[in-house]
Amino acid sequence: MTDSKESVVSIDDKEYSLDDLDANQRYLLVQIQDVTNNIRSLNMKVEQAQAALTVFKDTLVRSVKETDDTNQNNS
Repeated sequence: MTDSKESVVSIDDKEYSLDDLDANQRYLLVQIQDVTNNIRSLNMKVEQAQAALTVFKDTLVRSVKETDDTNQNNS
């Protein structure tokens, strides 16, 4: 015999069987899961954008510094 684990969701520290939720409650649960996944994805994109911004700023600072050094050496 196989043990089939019933799907449950925890809401306010209480567990509910998915089978006991009505259609609207299951819909809301799916929406919550989707929004949670979207937030995780957006957070990763923000972290990537922040890293790219840091690289671009550092590259600009180095470039300006090199230009200043070159101009000072030519004076």
